[in-house]
Amino acid sequence: MTDFPGIISDDHLDDLGYCETADIRNVSEESAWGWSYSGPEWGFNTIFLPIVMTIGVLDNCAFIFVVYRVKSMQTITNYYLVNLAFADMMFITFAVVHKIIKIFTSPISFDDSGLGLEGCMVIFLFLSAAYNASMCFITAVSVERYNAVCNPLKMHQAQGSKRWSFTRNVCIVSWVVAFLVSGTFLPSYGKYEHSCYEWPDVEPYKNWPKKTSHCNPFSLVADSYTSGAQTIPFFITLVVNFILHHKTLKGLSSSLGKTKGDGSRSERDAKIHSQTVRMLVVNSVLFFVFLSPFEFISLFVMINILITGGIVIPGKTLTVYIYIARTLTYLNSLSNPIIYTVFCKRYFNAFKEAFGLKSKLSRDPSVSTVSKNVR
Repeated sequence: MTDFPGIISDDHLDDLGYCETADIRNVSEESAWGWSYSGPEWGFNTIFLPIVMTIGVLDNCAFIFVVYRVKSMQTITNYYLVNLAFADMMFITFAVVHKIIKIFTSPISFDDSGLGLEGCMVIFLFLSAAYNASMCFITAVSVERYNAVCNPLKMHQAQGSKRWSFTRNVCIVSWVVAFLVSGTFLPSYGKYEHSCYEWPDVEPYKNWPKKTSHCNPFSLVADSYTSGAQTIPFFITLVVNFILHHKTLKGLSSSLGKTKGDGSRSERDAKIHSQTVRMLVVNSVLFFVFLSPFEFISLFVMINILITGGIVIPGKTLTVYIYIARTLTYLNSLSNPIIYTVFCKRYFNAFKEAFGLKSKLSRDPSVSTVSKNVR
């Protein structure tokens, strides 16, 4: 393997004098300032992200507790949403831990020495797996609601243990595939390399470590593959969900028209069912709205690298875009339980019941009826 200037591989390192075996890059004060964490970046990583992680973990745990505690909430749809909650918690936890470890172990923004090779591999494996699994569960919910609205007879005939067994198998396969696919991304992070720098002899740079470490891709092909393998399935999933939502809402409008004005329980049940379906559609739409900016940036960067061999967007500008896009992905991980309670009275009442703020939902006959229809 050919070493690049300023970079040496692990097998060439001398623990006592690694920077003596490689070129040392002299860094100007201006460049060093650009590689450090700015005040806003410190605030973002050490204050904002931990708050987002705490809220995300707490509200997703609350939703899981509600489904466990309230019998009428134990439906096929909610089984998928519980798995989505686990994926969201996994994503936000590993994403925030990654940022916190980096910022507290090195003043240099691109330095991965605090993670080490093993840390990089584990964090990015679980991050990618959680991301891929969440797309699977969002799509599973969309398919479930489409069948419930557009193929009710088929859904009624599929009730029972076989359907629950099928649902569990879908979730297991989704997690397994998510981890297997994510495992193929590891070559994009598995080349652990080190760079040596001579920093300006002024505060705070003179105390910076001379050696930095980086979790780099083994090749441009590996990096492009990871970008494509993450981005292309996202847009395919986006199109599939859009089609399912269109058909679901169209079928829902048709079914509501048949019961409108009769004042019967079927009309009340249809309205509650409609509220649930619309809540799930809003949840899915916001999922893609939150994640699309980051995927568009990734797609642009991938195409740009393949065509020009580099990135034409200035580094600081690209960093700002990425921070905004990543913030939306982090907010997505905490938004789902909030959407459930805001857009659907049934879920809001279930939360109140689970935490002892309301009498049991089973006493409300309309909710009891609907819960049977959406299993």
